Amino acid sequence: MPCSYCKDEKVHAKGYCPNCYARYLKYGSPEKRRVRKVGDCSYCEKHGRLVARDLCKNCYARYVQHGSPEYRKVQKYDVCSFCGTETRIIAKGLCNACYQRQYHHGTPDYRKVRRICSIPGCENQVASKGLCDKHRMRLRKHGDPNLTRVQKTEWSKNFSQATKNSDLKKSFGITLEDYNKMKDVQGDRCAICGQTEKTINSNSRKTQALAVDHCHATGAIRGLLCAQCNNGLGRFKDSPELLEKAAEYIRKHTQ
Repeated sequence: MPCSYCKDEKVHAKGYCPNCYARYLKYGSPEKRRVRKVGDCSYCEKHGRLVARDLCKNCYARYVQHGSPEYRKVQKYDVCSFCGTETRIIAKGLCNACYQRQYHHGTPDYRKVRRICSIPGCENQVASKGLCDKHRMRLRKHGDPNLTRVQKTEWSKNFSQATKNSDLKKSFGITLEDYNKMKDVQGDRCAICGQTEKTINSNSRKTQALAVDHCHATGAIRGLLCAQCNNGLGRFKDSPELLEKAAEYIRKHTQ
């Protein structure tokens, strides 16, 4: 039985000969595929595979991109007419850097880059918003770039007092003025042990202020205590019974 495509008598499978069947498996059809043309390029006359229009790969790529297989003009290398550097010339006899200045500013002359801080008396270079780094940070942190060191200290003190006043109002319903009055009445000492505060704050490395003691049931302010006495009351759950039992226990074992 001959091949159904090429009429060869050697049938392999599905009515095709081995060659037609191989093309059928690879391309989906037993038809013979077109073989690429080999010859001399019509432009560069190099012998090799021709892609299209009797042109080689490189010439055809130039034809597709530029409309002609002719070689493109090579970049010009010469001495820049302004800076005198021997490099690639972009346009108007200028190198890339000089031409960019000519294009953006109308002249290839170098422009002065350094800008001085807008604050009178400051000779530092501008970082942002017409200010140097020092005055820019003052503006960002304090809202005023002209703050002096004394003003900055006063601002920090006022900010600290405002923060403490806000915390007292939020936690205990009293103001910083009420706290200071209680502290003056107690002589800046604990209402239980009568000692000054000696606990050091782990963050600021300074002595802590007296803690405000209040009733957890009613929220009423009872006084100012040192950290140890305030923690002690909290451990005994503010219970007079537990405190009396603790006092009896200590008296019993100290006799």
